[in-house]
Amino acid sequence: MLFRSWSNLAVSGEEFAVGLGISIALGAILGILTGWYKAFDEFLKPIVVGLNSMPQVAVIPLLILIFGIGMSPKIVVVVLSCSTVILMNTAAGVTNVDRNLMRLSRSFGASDLQAIRTVVLPSVVPFFMTGLRISIGRAMIGVVVGEIFASKAGIGNILIGASNSFNMPVMYATVVLITVLGILLTQGAAWLERRMQRWRE
Repeated sequence: MLFRSWSNLAVSGEEFAVGLGISIALGAILGILTGWYKAFDEFLKPIVVGLNSMPQVAVIPLLILIFGIGMSPKIVVVVLSCSTVILMNTAAGVTNVDRNLMRLSRSFGASDLQAIRTVVLPSVVPFFMTGLRISIGRAMIGVVVGEIFASKAGIGNILIGASNSFNMPVMYATVVLITVLGILLTQGAAWLERRMQRWRE
């Protein structure tokens, strides 16, 4: 029983880590491009607003029909839920960069890439980390809800199984586990943000 619980936790952890990792890479890159290039922002804005407004739970059945009941639909749900949040926060950080620093970098002949690397990236850190903290909760919700809809393993699978069999102790224990994991991961992101703030200084 213990082995089964750990294996289910490992499945959910992998879905969470892969989905959030893709969201971080995609959201950060597109967020910088969106904040830096106006044409890019105008092109992506309707798509981002639409995806962010869309209830991800509603698309889970469709994703299950497309990808089956493996890890793929849960990972896609996490990416849809989190990449837009990280993108919007990162883009906000780019638009709030100190204009005096930008003018100074340009006066030294910095290219777009050099200005982004030396001025924009350090300034974007607080905005990016805010998006990451929000995304951690959204990613956990996406994974668990996706597993509740259809899965062979995972925390959500344990939760729906316990609910269907009226196994209240397991159901409550699973809810507590999800809550504790969410708190720990969010606090870990806050600790990482403080470390990165010290790096900026």
